[in-house]
Amino acid sequence: EYKPTELNFSKITDEVLRSHYYFENSDKIAKILNIEKDVIYYSDEERVKIILNNLISNSIKFTDLNKDNPNLEICVSNQKGLIRIKVRDNGLGIAKDLQPKVYEMFYRAHKKADGAGIGLYIVNETVKKLNGSIHLSSEEGEYTEVNIFIPNQTKAIV
Repeated sequence: EYKPTELNFSKITDEVLRSHYYFENSDKIAKILNIEKDVIYYSDEERVKIILNNLISNSIKFTDLNKDNPNLEICVSNQKGLIRIKVRDNGLGIAKDLQPKVYEMFYRAHKKADGAGIGLYIVNETVKKLNGSIHLSSEEGEYTEVNIFIPNQTKAIV
């Protein structure tokens, strides 16, 4: 059931990042937050947490510790009535020929992947439930950026 409420993205991202604190190599990754503060956001908080949890988990799992400054950037902004959630890292990246498959259930684009291959599948399905869209851009060995656009309800629905 869709339950939009007012979202505090500072609190939500902090909570999700803290839940990943003990992930292997998490402490070696700089976390950069850029949240547009003068906007009121409304959406389903639990679904937004699912999206952020999976994207942040992937960024940490596929970090490139050979880089001088491994980082993870999370940006939240308002774009023409939509909430834009951007998660970008400078990790391993995804080869161009594999990118069309990343939303398939059980698909793993990296040999390093030890999960079930459902993270981006879950993100995609959750974004659909919120009537949003997802856009991935990546270059192998350089970066991965995922942009999520979901409607910003103008007020909570009671």
